[in-house]
Amino acid sequence: FFVLLLLGAQSAFFSPCKFAILPQHLKRDELVSGNAWVSSGTYMAILAGTIIGALIAPLEHGKMIASVIIVFIALVGYWAAVYIPKAEPPEPDLHIRYNVFVKIYEVFRHALNQPSGVIVGIVGVSFFYFVAATFHAQFPNFTKQTLGADNIVLTVFMIAFSVGVAVGGLLNHKLLDGKASGVWVPVACVFMGAFGVDIYFAAQAYPKPVDGSLHDIVTFVSNFHGVRLLVDTFLQAVACGFFVIPLRAIVQDRSEENVRSRVISSSNMMDAVFILLSSVFSTVVLAMGMTIEELYLSVSVITIFVALALFKIPSLRATKAA
Repeated sequence: FFVLLLLGAQSAFFSPCKFAILPQHLKRDELVSGNAWVSSGTYMAILAGTIIGALIAPLEHGKMIASVIIVFIALVGYWAAVYIPKAEPPEPDLHIRYNVFVKIYEVFRHALNQPSGVIVGIVGVSFFYFVAATFHAQFPNFTKQTLGADNIVLTVFMIAFSVGVAVGGLLNHKLLDGKASGVWVPVACVFMGAFGVDIYFAAQAYPKPVDGSLHDIVTFVSNFHGVRLLVDTFLQAVACGFFVIPLRAIVQDRSEENVRSRVISSSNMMDAVFILLSSVFSTVVLAMGMTIEELYLSVSVITIFVALALFKIPSLRATKAA
């Protein structure tokens, strides 16, 4: 638990720093693609770690092998960090307060005082985590309990989602021509919800085995609705990539340089709150007797309503800090 506490503390430093320095090292028209590469790498790393961990865990010396891999990755990360170009501190005389609650209040106050679109971007990114965490956390139960499929099918679902987010993020730069604009964010949000709705109907139509066995990947993809579920998951994830990357770029582009890392810290804290809300929401919905596919449907409907609200926010369509 102490090690997990330290990992969480490291993440609290690492995430705001890596996103806050991007505008210092990239041109303005490179922000979208820069964020796309960072997020794509993150999702592919999560995917690789999940798959490798699942393969290593059952082995006789699985814990030792996993520990060695983690230390090796940490050393590689340190080696890479050494080569990051120096970024001058925009506010070198900043006074650090050790009262956590006062500091939390201060970073959120900075976020609220930023130019148009920043707070929308922060809440939008957090909503992405709400949707992604809900779907991702339930993939194991959805695959086994709802569809009656084995762990290989689960792995394919996770690959489809992770690769989809990466593809959506990388396509942003071309579509937006390098501009930190949220013009396509509401449209992406609509597709996030629409594909989620179709996942519900496809799951209803998929023929779950009645003898208690689990379908393997060959059986799963031999059925039209199995392929439909994988395509829906991939395209929903592509829409997620289109949704979240421009919002991150907007937060970076429009935040004042001297408080940018603190604004991003507030965004990270908001992300954590929304991930927690996704767990609470899932627990309540499932406790009410609803199925996992009905949970997916409810989140998807909420997503469509959020998209309708985003169409009415003019600051998303701007390309310059207001």
